[in-house]
Amino acid sequence: MSSIASNAKLARNPDIIDSEIDDEVVMMDIEKGNYYGLNDTASTIWQNLEDEPQSIDDLVKKITKEFDVSEKDCAADITPFVEKMLESKLLIEAEKS
Repeated sequence: MSSIASNAKLARNPDIIDSEIDDEVVMMDIEKGNYYGLNDTASTIWQNLEDEPQSIDDLVKKITKEFDVSEKDCAADITPFVEKMLESKLLIEAEKS
């Protein structure tokens, strides 16, 4: 697995269907037939990517404002998660303009 740069812009894969059910975000990859449920932090990442691409650096700043966590710990926690989401094709690298 390759490591994503912390300033690379990430976006939701537009082919993923998502919904909020009982205060939890659930997603479905129709192509693969896989379902995913997201915890609070993962839901925050997903929701922050709704309107525009964000980098890991951007997400860390937003998450540390919402949760009691340092930027260093936050980055260490969400980077592997974001990389797994990229690997699963739930997130994609946004086109560079």
